[in-house]
Formats: sequence, C-alpha cells, structure tokens
Amino acid sequence: MKVIQFFDRQHKNNPLNGSQLTSESVIHDELERLGKGDPCFCELIHQNGHSLLIGIASEVACVQFSRTDGSLPYLMAVNDDPIQEADLVDFAMNDTPSPVPIQFCVAVAIAKSIATEFVRTGLRSRIVNWREV
Repeated sequence: MKVIQFFDRQHKNNPLNGSQLTSESVIHDELERLGKGDPCFCELIHQNGHSLLIGIASEVACVQFSRTDGSLPYLMAVNDDPIQEADLVDFAMNDTPSPVPIQFCVAVAIAKSIATEFVRTGLRSRIVNWREV
C-alpha cells in the first residue's frame, strides 16, 4: 500500500492531522468517527500527486478528486439518484459551511469505498460517475 497523508479540514486539533497513514482500516475508522459529528471535510493526499477531498456526515458524503498542484480538472462524484430531498448539504471546512449540491452527495458507504480504492491506487474510483466542476 502507498502512503496517504491525512488532513482533517475542520478539526485542527485532530491527532491524525498531517499523519502519514498506510492502513486502510485507520482511514475507514477515521471516516466513521468524523461521520458521527457535524458534517465536515477531510482530505487524503496520495504520494502520486492526487487528492481526495471528502465531505462526511452521518448519512451522506461528497467526494472530490483533484491534483494536489491545483491544476484542472476538479472532479466530483455524482449521484444520479439523490438520496435526500434537500437541495444542498453543508460540510464545514475551517469553521465555514460549504454548501454542496445534493447531486454531488453519495451514501457514506460509497464514499468509504471510493476512499479505499484511492488508498490502494491513487486514482479515482469507477464505482461512480464523475463530473468536472
């Protein structure tokens, strides 16, 4: 497994912030823990120059795949069958709510599967469609 760097983009005092993780189970456990709190963002950075920004809440999540150097494209996982009636879901980053359109929200289990594949490959998952934003 490749080394993944983890950042909690809402909770600066998270002891895992900036840690290099090599265990899929640690990443899974951290996503599970974050999902029990207020909706927030965390980021996984792969050593190949790609990152996965994950918004996580109790029932839904969003996932953005991009390059760490800021170059385009920024790709969001798409839910072709939204699971909530709300138009937007707010995920916090640096104490600022970031509204995400519901079509970019997927079930938490799907977000975890996307994260697991990213940890293994450093690439975007093929279990969802992606849209450039």
